[in-house]
Amino acid sequence: MTTKIEGGDELEKPVISKRDILDHLEAQSKTLDNFKIGMEYERLGVHVATGKALSYTEGIEPILNTLAETDGWEKGLENDRIIFLQKDDNLVTLEPGGQTEFTSRPCRTIEELMKDANSFRTKLDKIAAEQDAVFLGMGFQPFTSIDEIEWVPKTRYKYMAPFLSETGTMAHEMMKQTAGVQVALDYSNLDDAMRKLRAASLCTPFAQALFASSSIINGKAEKEVCRRGRIWQKTDSARCDIPPFFIDPNSTMDDYAEWILHMPLMFLERDGVYSEAEGRCLGDLVSAGEANIYDLEIALTQAFPEVRFKRFVEIRSLDSPQPMSLASAACFWSSLLYGDLDAIFDLLGGLTHEVFEELRAVAISEGLKGRVGERTIGEWTLDLLAIATQNSTCISSMKNLQKRAEMGLSASDAAADLLAEVASPSEFVSQWNDHRWW
Repeated sequence: MTTKIEGGDELEKPVISKRDILDHLEAQSKTLDNFKIGMEYERLGVHVATGKALSYTEGIEPILNTLAETDGWEKGLENDRIIFLQKDDNLVTLEPGGQTEFTSRPCRTIEELMKDANSFRTKLDKIAAEQDAVFLGMGFQPFTSIDEIEWVPKTRYKYMAPFLSETGTMAHEMMKQTAGVQVALDYSNLDDAMRKLRAASLCTPFAQALFASSSIINGKAEKEVCRRGRIWQKTDSARCDIPPFFIDPNSTMDDYAEWILHMPLMFLERDGVYSEAEGRCLGDLVSAGEANIYDLEIALTQAFPEVRFKRFVEIRSLDSPQPMSLASAACFWSSLLYGDLDAIFDLLGGLTHEVFEELRAVAISEGLKGRVGERTIGEWTLDLLAIATQNSTCISSMKNLQKRAEMGLSASDAAADLLAEVASPSEFVSQWNDHRWW
C-alpha cells in the first residue's frame, strides 16, 4: 500500500468532471520505447526461534532504523516513528501488520529491477539475521494469529482498520497477515491501459494458482492453496476483487473513472492531515467543487482490485514468492502484458462471467490441479505461459514456471510438504526462503 505521492503544483489542479480524471490518466501514458517495469515486494518478518511475527516496536522499526543508519536510507516519520525509508527513488514501506515492502524505481529491464531488489534484500536480511529474524517470501503469516500481530502506527491505517472492519469479514486478515508482490507496467494510451487491465484480470485465476504460497495457517497446512486470494474477495466488494466490467470487452477507461468516482472513500487527507470521509466518495467532492488532482490520487490508492490504475497499470494478484522466484513474477506479467494481448483475448476473452468466477474459485481453492469442465487450471496456465514465452527474454523463469504448471504444484504445496518434514516452526522459517522444490 505504497501511498507516497510525488508532484508539485499540478496536484492542486481542480477536478470538476470525469474528463479531468481521464485527462490525468492519459497524461501518465508513455511511448513504447519508454515502457518500464516496477515492483512492490512484501515479505513477512518473523522470529527464527518461534516463527512468530516480528512486532513493529521491538522488531521491524529497529531493523529499519539500522538499515537507514548503515546504508544511507532517508527515514520517513509520522509522530517520530519510522513508516518508510527512501533512497535513489526506491522506497521501503510498511503494511499494517509490519509486512516490509520494497518498492522499486521504474526500471528498463528485469535485470536492472532484480539488481535493485536483490541488493536491498541482501542488506535487510543480513540485519535481520543479526537479530535472529528472517523475512519470509510467503502470502500469509504461517504461525501467527491475527490477535498476536501489532498494528503499524501509521495514520492511514487508523482510518482504514475501522472502516474495513465494517465492509468485509476478512479485512483485518488482509491488513495484518497477508503479503503479495505487485508488478507495475506502463501504457501507451487509455485504450491500451484498459486492454492491459482486462487482459491481466482474465489471467488472474491462473496467476493466483501458479504463484500460490498462502496455505499455512496457524501452523497447519490447509487444503485451500491461495488463502490470500480468498481474503481479498472478503475484504470490501466496493473496492476489491474483480468488478465484472473489468473483463467486459466493451468496457473503457470511462467506466473505470466512473467506478472511482462512486467508490466510498475510507478517509480524506490533505497536507498529511486525515479526517473521516463520512460516507462521501470522490464524486461528492467533485460535485461540491472541493476535489483536486491530489484527492484523485488519494482515491486511486484506496481502490484495491486485483488490477488497478495509479500512474501505471498495477497487477496485484500474486502471493509473495520466495526470493528465488521474484524474477519470475516480474517476467510473468511483463511478458504477457508487453506482449500479444490479442492472443490472451483469443484464449480467455470468450469466458462467460460465470465460468470466469468458477475458474477463480477453483484456482484459489485447489490450485493448478483444480479442474473446471474438461481442463485443469494447470492446462490453462500452460497455454498462457506459451503466449508469454513468445515475448519473453526470461527463458529460465519461463521454463521454471512451465515446469510447475506441468507438475501441477505451487509454493503452497511445497510449504505443506516442508511443514510435514520439519520438527518445529523454527526449522520451517529457517529453511523456507531457500527451499527449492521444483
